[in-house]
Order: sequence, then C-alpha cells, then structure tokens
Amino acid sequence: MSAPWSTWEGSLNQCCPRDAPGGRSIARGCCNLLYSQGCRGFGEMRFGLACLALLLLGYVRGVGDEAAGSNVWQRLQQALDEGAKGFLWQAEQLAQRSPRFPVSAREEFAVLLIESHIRQGLWETGWEEAQRFLLREPFSPLRGVVWRWAGIAAFELRRFADAERCWDSTLASLQSRTAGAPTEVEATIGYWRILALLHQGHYQRAEGAIEAYVQRYPASPYADDVLFFQALLSELQGKYRRAAEQLRQLRQLYPCRSATAQALAREAYVRLILREFAQALQLAEELEILLERFHRGDTLGIGCEPPGSLDIPRQELLFVRAEAYREREQWEAAQRAYDELLSQFPEGPLAERARLQRAWVTLRQGRAEEALRRFQALRGSSDREIAALAALYGALARKMLGDTANARQELLELSLQPDFPATAEALLELGQLSYEAGQYRNARLNLERAMRETGEAHTMLRVLLLLGATYQQLGQWENALRSFRMAGELLQRGDTLLIPRWRRYREQALLGEGIALVFLQRPAEAVDVLQRAVAEHLANALQGDELLFWLAEASYASGDFSRATETYEQLLLRYPKSSRREEALYGTAWCAFRTQQMERAVFWFERLLKEFPQTRYAVEALLRKADALYLLRQFRDAAAAYWELAERFPQTTEAEYAAYQYGYVLYRLRDFAAAEQAFRYFVRTYPRSSLVDEALYFLGWLSFQQQRYEEAVERFRKLLEAYPNSSLAARTWFAIGNAYYNAERWQDALEAYRTVVERYPNSPYAVEAVKSVQYCLLALGQTEEAYRWADTIAARYPATRLEEESRLKRAELLFSQQRYEAAFREFAEFARRYPYSERTPEALYWAFRSALALGDVQEARRMSEQLCRQYPQQWYSVQSLLELARFEARLDLRRADSLYREVERLGDSLQAAEAVFQRGVLAYVRQDTLQALTTWAELLRRFPSTEFADQARYQLAMYWRARERYDSVRLYLAPVALRSDERGAEAQYYIGEAWMREGRCDSAVIAFRALQTTHPGTENWYSLSLLYMGECYESMGEVAAAIEAYRLVLALRPDDEYGRTARSRLSRLQRGGP
Repeated sequence: MSAPWSTWEGSLNQCCPRDAPGGRSIARGCCNLLYSQGCRGFGEMRFGLACLALLLLGYVRGVGDEAAGSNVWQRLQQALDEGAKGFLWQAEQLAQRSPRFPVSAREEFAVLLIESHIRQGLWETGWEEAQRFLLREPFSPLRGVVWRWAGIAAFELRRFADAERCWDSTLASLQSRTAGAPTEVEATIGYWRILALLHQGHYQRAEGAIEAYVQRYPASPYADDVLFFQALLSELQGKYRRAAEQLRQLRQLYPCRSATAQALAREAYVRLILREFAQALQLAEELEILLERFHRGDTLGIGCEPPGSLDIPRQELLFVRAEAYREREQWEAAQRAYDELLSQFPEGPLAERARLQRAWVTLRQGRAEEALRRFQALRGSSDREIAALAALYGALARKMLGDTANARQELLELSLQPDFPATAEALLELGQLSYEAGQYRNARLNLERAMRETGEAHTMLRVLLLLGATYQQLGQWENALRSFRMAGELLQRGDTLLIPRWRRYREQALLGEGIALVFLQRPAEAVDVLQRAVAEHLANALQGDELLFWLAEASYASGDFSRATETYEQLLLRYPKSSRREEALYGTAWCAFRTQQMERAVFWFERLLKEFPQTRYAVEALLRKADALYLLRQFRDAAAAYWELAERFPQTTEAEYAAYQYGYVLYRLRDFAAAEQAFRYFVRTYPRSSLVDEALYFLGWLSFQQQRYEEAVERFRKLLEAYPNSSLAARTWFAIGNAYYNAERWQDALEAYRTVVERYPNSPYAVEAVKSVQYCLLALGQTEEAYRWADTIAARYPATRLEEESRLKRAELLFSQQRYEAAFREFAEFARRYPYSERTPEALYWAFRSALALGDVQEARRMSEQLCRQYPQQWYSVQSLLELARFEARLDLRRADSLYREVERLGDSLQAAEAVFQRGVLAYVRQDTLQALTTWAELLRRFPSTEFADQARYQLAMYWRARERYDSVRLYLAPVALRSDERGAEAQYYIGEAWMREGRCDSAVIAFRALQTTHPGTENWYSLSLLYMGECYESMGEVAAAIEAYRLVLALRPDDEYGRTARSRLSRLQRGGP
C-alpha cells in the first residue's frame, strides 16, 4: 500500500531540505531509482513529482550582461545570446500550456528524468536519456516533449544542427496535433529553431525561416527579435538599404517592444554607413526622446516594453550623433557631442573610441598641439586598435606641426613593431611623407611593403593610388598602369557605401590609368578610359581640368583633332585658372594647325604668347604662328614673326629655319634688297646649315629677278662649285639657262638646258629644259632641230583652303568672349560663303544672338526673319522667335505676344509650352488677370507634363493663396508636390501651410510629415515644415510633440537661424510660457 502524500513530503523535506548543497543529486537519485524500478502507484508518482519540484526550487541559472558593441557581428551574437537566455523559463511556460495525453507512469517519469537532467545543466546526460527514450518509445505521445528538451540540450552543447533537427520534429508533432493553426508553443519553438540556424551560419536558410515566422506568428512576443535578426542579416550581406527599411518596419509594427530602442540605434548606424547623416541625426534624436520617456516612466500606461538597459542605447545615440556631425564636417557640433558622451559615460564601451574621434576632430580644427596631447593620452589604451590609431594619428599631428623628422621617425618605429595592428597605415603615411619630399624611391619601397601588409580595402585603395602616382614620377608607366587598374578593380568590387569618397578615388584611378596609357603610346585605350572618367565625374570632379587635359592629349595622339580641340576648349572655358591652361592653349593651337585652320592657329598661338610671355612653348608657338601666317599669305606679319623668333632664340634649330624663311618671305613680298640682306645674314650665321644651298640659290635668283643676269649666272655657278651634288643642281642649271636666254645668249642657254636634260633626266626641270632648248634652237634659226623637241606640260600647284568648321568655331569663340560685333561678322560671313551647308541655320541663329547681345534689335529681327524664311521648320528658327519675344517683352508687350503665338504654332512641345506660359505672364503684367488665368489653364490642358506646366500651377496656386482660396492652392500644387526636387518640396510645404491657415492643424501636420518623408534632402523646406508642425502641435495642445519637432530642427541645424528659432521656442515651452 502506498504511503500518504504527507508522509512522502515530510520524508523528502527531512532527508533533502531545499537549501541543502546536495539537493540536486539526491533528487536525481530519487528519480533514477523510481524510474529504474517502475512506478507502482499514484503515490509513487507524486513522490517523483516532489523530486522534480525540489529540482525546480533549487535551479538557478546565471546570466552575464555583456555590453553591446557597434560591430554587427557582435550585435548578432549578442542578440542570439539574449534569445538563448530564456530557454528554460520558456520551456517551463510551455510545459504548463502543453496538452496532456494519457500515458503510462513509466513514460511520464522518463520525461521527468530527462527534464531534471536538463534543468540541472547536465546537458550530455539529458541528451543521452532523450535519445534512449526516443529509441525505446517510438509511439509515445510524449515524443514531441522529449524532442523539445533534447533540442535544448543540443543547443547548450553547441550541437546546433542536432538542435534544429529536434525542434523540426517538435514542430511537426505539434502541427499534426493542432491541425495547422499557429499556437504560442509553436511560435516559441520556431524562434529557437531560427537561433539554431543563425548559430550554424546558415543565413540564407535563416532568412527564409524568418520570413515564414513573421507571416505565421506576427503576434509572437519574439517577432520583434526575429525582425531584428533579419535586419542584421541584411547588414552582414552589405544590403544596407534593405536593413534600414527592415528596421524601420520593425519600429512601425512593434513600436512598444523591447527591440524598438535597439532598432532605432541600429538604423542610425546603418544611415551613417549609407552616408545619410541628416536621417541618422533624426533617428538619434528620436531614440533620445524614447529613452527619456522610459526614464520618466511615460510609456508604462501604453504597455511598452523597456529595453534591457537604457545606458547602452543612450551611449549609442550620442555616438551616432557625434559621428554624423563629424562626417558632415560640423566640427564644433561633433566636439560637443563627443564631450557629452564622455561626460555621461566616461567608462562606457564607446568611450575610448569617442576619445580617439574627439582628438581627430581637434586635429581637423587645426589645433594640432591639443590633438597631439589627446592622442598621446590614448596610446596606453587597453584597446590595441585604439592605441595603435592614436600612435598613428599622433605622428600625423606632428607632421601638421611641421615636425616631419619626428613624425617620420615615429611612423618608422610603428611600422617595425611586429604586433602593431596598423602597420599598413603607418607605411602608407611614410610613403606619403617621402612622396611629398620628392623621395620617390623611398616612397615606392614603403608603399610596396604597405600593399603586402594590408588586408583592408580602404587602406589598400589608398596605397595603390599613391603607389601609382609614385610610379608615374619614376617613369615606370607599366607599373603605374597596373596599380591604377588594381585600384579600379577594387573599387568596382567594393561597396560604394563602405569606401568614403568613393567617387574621388574612382576619378583618381581612371585619371591615373589614362595618363599611363598616354605615356605608353596606347592613345585609343586612353581615350576610352578618360571619356568614361569625364562622363562619370566631370560635374563634381576634384581634378576636372586634369581629366579634360589628358583626354585632349589622348585624342590628339590618336589623331582625333576635332575631339581634342573641343576638349581643350572645354578646359579653357570651364577652368580659366587651371595650371594646365598654358598647355591647353598650346594644344588647341596645334590642333588648328594640324587641321589646316590657320586663322584659328594664329589666334590661339598669339593668345598663348600674350597670356604666357615666358612660355616654354615660345619657340614652337612663334614658328607655327609664322608658318600659319605665311600659309594665309599674310607675308608681312609672317616675316615679323620669323624674325622675332630668329632674334630671340638664335641658337635653336627653329631659329635657323626662321632666318631662312624670313628671307624667303621678303622675297615673296618682292622686297629684294631686304631679302638679299636676310639671305646673306643666314649664310654668314649658319654656314653649316642644310639650307645654305637654298640661300645661295635665292641670292642668284634675286639677281635674276632684277635682270642682273651676268651676276645671277656668277652666283649660280658658285653654288654649283660649292655644292655640286646639291638637290638644287637641276634647278640651278635651269636657272642659268634662263639667265642666258633672257640675255639673248642663245648658245650658252642651249648648253645649260641640255645639261639639265642630260644630267637630270628624272628632274621636273627636264621637261621645261626640253621646251627651252626648243626655243633656243628656234632663236638660233635651227628650225628642223627645234621640231624634234617634245612638247612640254604645265605644272599645277595645290592651293590651301579653309574648312567651314574653322570659321564657325572661330565665331563661336568670339561670341563666348563677348566680342559680339566680331562674332556677328564671322557668323554672317559663314552663312554667305556656305549657303548650302547644314550648319548655316546654326550660323544664322548665332548671328541673331550676337545682334541681340549688341542691342541691335533691327538686325536681330532681320536675322530671325531670314531664318524663318529660309528654314521655317528648323529648331533654330523657332528658338530665335522665342528669344526675340523675350527681348521684345521689355519694349512692346503686344509684339511679344504676337511672337509667342508664332512660336506656339511652329515650335515643339517644350518651346510651345514656354510660349503659352509667357503669354500668361504678359497678360498678368498687363493686369489682365482673367486672360492670364485662362492662358495658364490652357497650358495645363495642352502640355500638362512640361516644366512650364508646373510653373503655371505654381503661379495659379500663389494667385489663389493671396485670395485665401486654399482649396484651390492645394488643387494646383498637388501634382507639383509629386516631384522629388526642390520645387516639389516647396509645393508640399505650401499645401501644409494652406491647411494651417484654414485652422486645420491636424491636416497640416499630415502634409508636413509627408514632406519630411518624401523630401528629406531639402533641408530648408524640411526644417520649415518642422517649425510649422511644432506650431500646429502647440495649437492642438500637444506640447510634447511640439518639443520633439523643435528638437529635431535643433539637432539638424544647431547653428543657423532655424536652430535659433527652435531653441527660442523650446525655451519658451520649457518655461511654461504661451
């Protein structure tokens, strides 16, 4: 017969009191004994339950409290640990809610035994007992319970795959008994299973499990934690925007859960990574407001769960705020934020990092001595990374102070320390010092070692770019090309958000690669690279002039002179103060010379010499300018340019050529006396020149031209004696023959002509000589002999012509220099010379623009009429009407209106839309308000999607706003508010203002919030909306909400008028004033 319960209870308390140290082993012994012998009655079962109760009463599990770090891996591990802390408590709750089944006492006590082992922390024993039960009892209804406890044991033994398998079986068992309806028990087991997947690193499977969990158990107490895991997984994969959106959804779905504060803090960090600093600041402010509510207990009435610790999120929000200010280079605000963090949490987990960043901010503020003291204080930090960076930054502070010797020594010592964690950074700074000192070989050695030491993408990128620049200085172009290409590949593979100043680095890598290809004489490849760089980066380029210069150089080297010219000119116009201006002027001039655009060549060479009198290109510029003038047959100017070169730079080979050309041009001017002096000077000054025979020939030819034939023959014969093998021999003999012939010495002339034919039969003078022989024979009366000579042929000489593009570009340049009168002449002359060119309408249009710029309305009207008459459907014709109408609007409103109507008839949609809009403006100026409103309404009907339609909507809205018709204001501004630019933000603001003026503050708040959501980057309208939203809240009596709005303004713009207004209102509200 079984003993009564009281007897068993007393015996138990007597032999195994609750606080006895051996209570667990005694109870375990009781259960083992009972299970091994079998239960023979209800009393025995109750005795076993008493044993279990003893275990429960004596079970205590410690929980460590580890501070959360900013690293996402640490945050995920912390979240997993937190999820595992409640296993046994959750299991106990589940045991109370689990359904009961009719089972044998043996099965019941077997389960109790397993549970007792696991509750005591005997994970291995519990696991083995569970496995034995599952093998022995294949049909027991308690298998699901055993699977659950086995999963806990496997999890604590870090056998996460076994834990997952056990809990899969538990879920299958539960779902088969509940007909698929979700239960709280399932939700808890599903949560554990996700933890097991994450611990195994099966992130893809975990993502799928998380998605399914959120859909099936949205009301679970763990749903917020699961969503937090999901965001952390997105972060681990580098999907930061998705992570930010998931954290935002978590806060929206579960605004009062314990994970809300952590989600706010985490999203703020992610916004920092995304470089969305304003939003990071806003989130930090929201987190601070939430924490203040928890601190005051304001959230208790609505059932919000507080975070595990208020201090950790508080530290994080202060750190995020400081980092955002630092990234925005708001140094004063960053300094205040770091100081606040350090004053409140001097020993917190983020304190050392904050001290390091605080010192860096001090350095960026130019206070190098103070920064150095701060860095030195951090060199003893227990955090090796902080200590290493402090030592590194301290050396940079010394460099800023001008103490480069000690800076170099410190960096060298740091780089030689075997366990220094920032060796690559130290070597990089050493390389930078050597590069700046012009010690390129030392720089190369340090940077090559840094490249081997680093494994971090940002540092590797900086090393590669500086190493490429160093190779450039050493002329090692293949190495430079390889370095810049490696940097480009690293940028392509890396996340643009994780590399600060990614666009700057990309620009530098492409530029360096292009320069290397130019020097390696691979211009076609260089053009491709540099065109890509210009397309991607010119708008915000740090070295835009360098990009354009090297693209022009590569285009020139590839023979594409047209593109080279356009690029050089773009550089000159866009960067008038560039250090490349001298080279760009030279390159533009050479392009013009190579394309036979001699007038442009003269212009650009003269401009180069005028702007840079001491230019290193002076010799070449003077020579090519003179050549261009010569080719333009402007011989007097050409002679002056040649002589200037010969006189200024007499020892150069160019001066030798110029001195010869000087004499030749004087000859072309028929200034024979001056030409003879010039050639005598040349022969005397350059006796070894290859052009001396040419000069001697011209001395003889000058005598010939002056009919001093005997003197000419004497000079020609001296040339032949001095240079018998000269290439001018045939020509000289022919000239001698001509001299004799003109002197009527027919026989001597005949012998000279025959010499040409006999000695130089392949010479072009041989033909003329044959003909001349014929004349001589006739003169000698030898008619028959003369008939036997062959007829001669006439020589043809090519002429130089200018291409039409040269004139047009010259005129365009004059226009860009505001030399409108000269530009008008050039454009008009072009149209006259090339009436059938496809560019003629453009030339006429720019002639019209030039006349308009000169204020010559009559000439402008004539040009526009000519355009419209000859090219009625051309864009240039309609555009001239449009611009003339704008000009006429200042003189004659009716004439302007007539022109706008013509544009409306002929123009494309954009031109016509502008014409209709301007007609409305004209009507408004004439105070014909009805006509203006009607015209703008017509514009909205005909061209609703154009920019001018939005301008019309804005004008209509402002009209009705002045008349307090706020419903019409909202009607017209609603489509404009859909735009994502500044105009869209302005429209949304006025919609909110319209509600506010009507006293509808609730609707105004909604409109202002919409602005903040859709236009977060428009800081002025964003800040104004916050200020007005605060006013609305005050009107509605929601003072706390008003304070929050003003605080957001203050956080975003602490130092300007918006911030001062917000601060004033906050002070008033905090004093309790109206």
